[in-house]
Amino acid sequence: TATTLYGGQNAAKGSESSACFKAAEGFITLSDALKLGIAEVDELLPLVRDLQLSIVGIPNLPRLPGLERVAGWLAKLNDMSASDTLDSSQTRQLSSDVEQAYTALKTWLQEKS
Repeated sequence: TATTLYGGQNAAKGSESSACFKAAEGFITLSDALKLGIAEVDELLPLVRDLQLSIVGIPNLPRLPGLERVAGWLAKLNDMSASDTLDSSQTRQLSSDVEQAYTALKTWLQEKS
């Protein structure tokens, strides 16, 4: 059967694991960029966009606290000019929001296993 040939449930689990791994990479990359003091919109926007794409790519992901803030930052950065720079208050808030979302995803994954 197709399930036997293509892995069925195991393939779906592998897909979810891969998507979660991509999201974790995105969280770490964005967090590292912020820790390095990167605040320019043209440098942060691709990182936030990649993170948001990886989050929405996780199958069966419930609404988790903080994840909507990543989408909010994507919208905010998209509305800014590429030459704009986030001020220290904005970078601190973005860093806090990213940490909160990452912790929520990590907690969800730990509770699943």
